[in-house]
Amino acid sequence: MRNVSLVLAYEGTNYHGWQCQPGVVTVQETLQGAVQKILDHEIKLYAGARTISGPKRRSGLTIL
Repeated sequence: MRNVSLVLAYEGTNYHGWQCQPGVVTVQETLQGAVQKILDHEIKLYAGARTISGPKRRSGLTIL
């Protein structure tokens, strides 16, 4: 298994925070789904911090 790190910036007004939660759209599930589609392989994202509803982030580290 190989680890890859991403530095992210996003405007998340339409999201309900970072962490996956049932019944709402989150940044983590959206990003994870997009990367899985590109790689055609299941992945898990690990983040250094979480955000509340409507997140906006200039810089953040995420590990695949």
